[in-house]
Formats: sequence, structure tokens, C-alpha cells
Amino acid sequence: MVFPQCENTRSRVLEGWRSGSTDANRALKILEIVEKDYKTDPKRRVLSGWSMGGYGAWSLAAAEPDRWSSLVPLAGGGQVEWAEKLKALPIWAWHGDADGAVNSTRSREMIDAIKAAGGTPRYTPIPGGDHDSWKVAFSDDRLIAWMLNPSGVDPDKLPAPTTKLLPKQVVADPFVAALEMPNAVYARIGNQALEAAAYAAPKTIPANLLSGGIRDIFDSTNVDGYGFQIQFTGISYSSQLKQLRVKAYTKDRINVQIGLENASLNIGATYVTGEDHSATAGPIQIGIGHRRPVWLSVDLQPYVENRRIRLRQVGARFDIPNDNWYVTSPAGVSVSGWGMKREAVSGGLVRGLYGSKNRIESEVLSIVPNLIETLEKKLAEYSETGELAGNFWPIPVYKPRLKFFPQTIAADENGLLLTLGATVAAFDPKNAPKQPKVVDLKAPLPDLSKVTALQIGISPGSLDPISEIFADAKVGNIHVLDIPEDTFSKFADKTLLTEFIPELKRHPNASLDPILTLSSGIRVTDAAAIDKESPPQFELAVSKITIATSLKLDPNSDQLTPFAEYDIELKQKAQVEFLKPTYVHRTFKLTWHGDPEVKVTCRFADGYLAEDKMINSEAITTLLVESWKAWTALSPTVTSRIPDIDFGLTKLRMANAGWNSPHLFASFTVPIMKLSNTSEEVFTYETKGPYSDWGGPYKIEPGKSHEFEIPYPLTYRRSGEIYTLAPGSHSEFRVPTKGGSPRLFQARD
Repeated sequence: MVFPQCENTRSRVLEGWRSGSTDANRALKILEIVEKDYKTDPKRRVLSGWSMGGYGAWSLAAAEPDRWSSLVPLAGGGQVEWAEKLKALPIWAWHGDADGAVNSTRSREMIDAIKAAGGTPRYTPIPGGDHDSWKVAFSDDRLIAWMLNPSGVDPDKLPAPTTKLLPKQVVADPFVAALEMPNAVYARIGNQALEAAAYAAPKTIPANLLSGGIRDIFDSTNVDGYGFQIQFTGISYSSQLKQLRVKAYTKDRINVQIGLENASLNIGATYVTGEDHSATAGPIQIGIGHRRPVWLSVDLQPYVENRRIRLRQVGARFDIPNDNWYVTSPAGVSVSGWGMKREAVSGGLVRGLYGSKNRIESEVLSIVPNLIETLEKKLAEYSETGELAGNFWPIPVYKPRLKFFPQTIAADENGLLLTLGATVAAFDPKNAPKQPKVVDLKAPLPDLSKVTALQIGISPGSLDPISEIFADAKVGNIHVLDIPEDTFSKFADKTLLTEFIPELKRHPNASLDPILTLSSGIRVTDAAAIDKESPPQFELAVSKITIATSLKLDPNSDQLTPFAEYDIELKQKAQVEFLKPTYVHRTFKLTWHGDPEVKVTCRFADGYLAEDKMINSEAITTLLVESWKAWTALSPTVTSRIPDIDFGLTKLRMANAGWNSPHLFASFTVPIMKLSNTSEEVFTYETKGPYSDWGGPYKIEPGKSHEFEIPYPLTYRRSGEIYTLAPGSHSEFRVPTKGGSPRLFQARD
């Protein structure tokens, strides 16, 4: 594999890899060297590219279609005039249908044109997919198989991928902190959310956590009137975790209950020593929880230390019911001394262990510190992710890399409240500051004491310092012709701009090269709603966006002459809308509202000597407003499909999202599982949960539904059919497409 990188980072995004460009020629030269120095197969020369590279892949393929065995363009586009050249080349294009950086119509236009020319390209739209379409494409083994043999592999006949997508953050650069923002996020983890997470624990907690060894136990007993010292040695334990319960129940206290079953305490050997008598016994097994789970209950005080959540043990209880444990006789007993009997030693040891239940319970309690340590490590993993906050980023590319660190944690009778700070990575680790800048957002928290689900709030005040890093790193630049849908393309129209800037008449053969730059941070403040029925609104304000226009005086040279600059102050109202596009999918949109407030200051560039100094600032302002409104009308700033928070066996689903000053928030609850009867006969069935027996039978009349608000999978059976239904799923009882008796299927929605 060859991964060339573009050297000219100031070039147009959509043309940086175009055929004939310096970087494209350099990439092909690298390929030639690789093929010369290494053994390669020219029949498997696959061309692929993503985003800017996706445009380049289309261009390079059109220039030399016979050079490539197949083409895989991702989130790219090209010119429909290339279709005739590309129709014989095996092509599989991928594009997220919610891509905010490159509209998916760019890929569809190319695919439709090639089909019209007689080609048979493949196209995979990614439902709800954003700009990172490569992560979905290259997680699919069918694509890899097709790339190796595009003429002999039919991906439709291969099994769908079962593996998870590539990680959300796949980066080579180290995470070097450039900014720290205390009080950036809050997380209300209510008891409903804790219950849901606890259901998945038996599948996620390592098996070796409930196994290990303990120190020798020393005791004394009396056998046949003789006193003896006893040493139990080689002791190991193992157990199965049947169920976990977690609940906050009062100020700064949470209770964790661990249901253990088939627990085994194995004693390797027992030594009985007296003055003139002794005995040695073989292995003894103590079984606990063979009839039903035995509960280990631990009370904890959560706190934060050195940016990690800690759990202090404040109490623990473990009581073994008399009817739910047993002691086996030792496997082999040897005795020494006159009058010692093996049966008496064996019986004495068993009776002694039965009489030492308190001691055994105490030994089980000794594993609690290890359990707490493991739980703390899990909490550290969960607290670092910055994925959800990244979904609120209003710029479609260059999403910031975030990590969170806990600051405070408190418990009450309904759940936990966690406040977190955010650390933002430098866009360029090589030029990161020696010490990260610290901006304390100090956003007051709402009253969340009654919230029993999961609610996450993000302070939009974080946009300002993050976007300042974005501006300072000089990555907030884009050629106006690269802005989606050509909405700002008029700023590169020389004929039009000459009407506003007569000085351009002096350069009849020059072309315009306008670059839009974010030069300041993005501030967020409250804004009055349109009416009482509308969601709360906020206002985004940018104090400086610059469009710097240079002249390309010689079409055969890359040299540019700075010409004019337009400094823009912009304010725009926005609101968050919560949507349910299907029964199982949840989406939020960050949408613009009303007309923008715009102020434009125009001037000639420093060093440029204009003969005609007139610039029609009013016309430039009108053009800017028209361009901005055209762009914001195409799509919302952000449209993100929010996946369920999946714990394995259980999940939480977004139930609401919006603006609750001074936070953008998202709430997650236990999703409703639904069974619908779309047949014409009564639907009769039974169900059971992970820890219950079969219930029912239940009946659903035609056209009716049953709903279950449960955080765990539900097992369903009917007339020999047995299925496990996932939380939040929708199933329907209907007649199969090919006819026959009604059966249960995944719902069509």
C-alpha cells in the first residue's frame, strides 16, 4: 500500500490531487518507484482516496483508466464529462448521506453519469453517515474481497460485516494538550441509567476478577478429646457473576450488589497437628450459591482524586443462607498416633467448617478491594471519550480532539452528578504550546436532582476557545470554490467583482484566488425564541471572518499577488431540534434561523497600490449575505444521528436534545421495546427476562401493539418459535412476503 500525502496544504481542496498537479505527479512517481523496488501485481493496482483524495481519485482514474484495476472513491466527486472514460473501470463509491463537508450528490452525480454511459459502478450510501465514510468502507470485508478481485466477486453474495466499525479516533499524531476547560460538561447518571449499565456487567466484567487465591486459614478444634491446631492451605476461589445491581440511595452513597452463584472455595490440603497425634487431609470444597445467587452488598462513597473517579468502601455485607451452601468431605485422610480415626478427622473438619461460616463470609468480603479497583478502571475508560461533544462542533471538517477529566462527583437518592473538564489537543502537535491554555467556563448547573435517566450537558462557551485554537493553527482556511454547493463562488467571479471593485479592470487577464479564513473564536449567547412553541434559541457570533483575495496574474505561474480583503462580523441565531426519523433512530439538528447580522469592512491588501481606490462595500455585504444564506439553506449546520449507548445486553437511547441555557444537552433513557400485530388474527405469545420465569400468555388484537420499557433483552416464544428481542427493538407479527401463517419479523420501519 502507498499512502502519498499532499505537500501543498494551501492549495484548493477539490483540486489538490487533480491529474497533472504537482502533488498528483509526485504521488504517481512514488508509485512507480515502489513498483520498481518491490514485487507487486499490476493486475491489482487499486486507486482509492477520501475527501480531497476522493476528488483526486476520480480525476486520476479519468486521466488513465487503464492503469487501475479498480477505483474506490470515498466522499469525493468529479466531472460528469469523465463518464465515458470511466465506464469500463470497476468502481465502488461510498459516501455518507449526512456528509456536511462534501455533499453526497457529488458521488451520486458521477455514478448516474457512468451508468448512463453504459458502465456498472457500485455505490453505497451510508445512512446517517458523516464525512468519515472511509471508516465504514474499510471496516467492510466485502470491499476488501472486491478490491482483490472486482470482476470475480459479487459483494451482494457475501455475508454482511459483523465486526464493529473502525475506531472513531484513528490518528497518528500524539494527543498534545493545547487547551483545558474546567466545567465544560456535566453528566447526570440517574438510577435508571445505572440499572441499565448493571444488567450488562456479567458479560463485561473479566472472568478472572472472581477467581484467585487467599492466604492460609488457621484454626483449632477438638477431636476425641484431643486438642489440635489446624492449617488450611492452598486455598483458591472462583465464582460466576449472575447479576449486578447499582443504585445511588442517599447523599454521597451508592450501593453495589453482586449476585454470586456456583461459588467455590477450594482448600488444597489440611494439616491437623496435636501433641502426640496428627492428620493430613486432601482437598475440601466449599460450595456457595448452588441453589440461587448469594448477594455481596457494598456501600461506596464516590469522589475525585487526581482527575480520576475513586470509590471509597464504607460498608460491606455478605450473608450465606444456611440452605444455600455445602462442605464436602476431604478427599483422603491420613492419621498418625494411637486412637486417631480417619472418619473422626473427616467429620470433625466438615463440622468445623460448617461452624466457621462467619470466617468464610469474612474471606469473601476480602475480595471487595479488587472489585473496587476494577470498577475504577472501567470508570476511567468511560470518562475519557469526547465523541458526543464532537457532534456539536459546527464546522464540518477539522473536528477537535477532546478528552474529558472528572472534577466532581456527587450522589443523591436518584443518581449521580458528574462534572468534567475538557482537554483539547493541538491541531499541530509539533507547534503545541509548552503549557495548555486554561479557560474556566464556570457554567451554572441546572437542577438535575429529579433526573433518573442519563443527561449530558455541554457548555457551548467551549466553542470560543476551541475555535480560537482552530484559527491560530491556520487550519480554518478554505478556498471559496471549495465551499459546498458553490454558494460562495461569486467571490471568485471576476466579471461580477469588477462591478464592485473597478480597480480589477487594470488586470484583464488575471484570475481571482479568494480564501475564506476563520480569524477569531465562535461565541454563543442566549437568544429570544421566535414564539412560545419554538425550541429555545441561541446566537452564534464570529467577530472576524476574512476573505482574502489574491490575483493570479500569470496563468502559467503559481505566484499570487495579494489584492483585496473583506473583514466580516457575523451573528446568526440557531436552535437544536430533536428528531425521530424511525422507530429506532434518533437525530439532532443544529439549525440556523432568521437572517444573519453582517458587517463587512473592505480594503485593499497591504502593499497593493490601487489607482482606483473605490470598493462598493454595500454590494460586497449584500453578496456575502446572499452567499451565507444560500449555504445555510442547503442543510443545517450539523445533522448527527446519535447511536444508542450500547452496554452489550442493554442500551440507552436519546430521548431529547436541545438548548437549556447555558448548556446544549442530550438525554438518554431506556428505549421502548415494541411488539405489533399487523396480521388479521390474535397474536398470542409468552416472554421471559434474564432473571425471571416465563410469563403470559399475552394476547395482542389485530392492529394493536404491546410496549415494554425494560433495560434488558426479552426472550419471546410462540408455537415453537423462540427469539431474543433486543431492548428498543420493534417487531411485528405479520404474514410472510411469500405467504403462509403469520410469524414474528423485524418491523419494516
